[in-house]
Amino acid sequence: MSGSEMVEGERSPQPLQREQQDLADELASVRREREQSENYLLQMSDGMRQLEEAAAGGDPKDYFVQKRLAGFRDLESGLRRITMQRLEFLDEEEREMRARLEENEQRLRTERQEKS
Repeated sequence: MSGSEMVEGERSPQPLQREQQDLADELASVRREREQSENYLLQMSDGMRQLEEAAAGGDPKDYFVQKRLAGFRDLESGLRRITMQRLEFLDEEEREMRARLEENEQRLRTERQEKS
């Protein structure tokens, strides 16, 4: 076997380092998505609060105002649920990426020790 051939399952340091960088980039992307989702939740809450304040300033018995407000509450509730599910998914994705990063870091340390 020549020096350039590798045993099956082994990875050279270069691809591992590239994979580490790719994982770090993906992790940063997941964090940005998480931040955007959290900001979206805050904006939804603020928007709903403003709608409720506006409705409170009018006739509380106005059927159409109350009907619209109920519709907005339902919409906000559904969007909040979807956003929370997305946040859970992003949390799981982040945990998996961190585990892969840790695994690759261990491989790199092992390879460096073997070369020493």
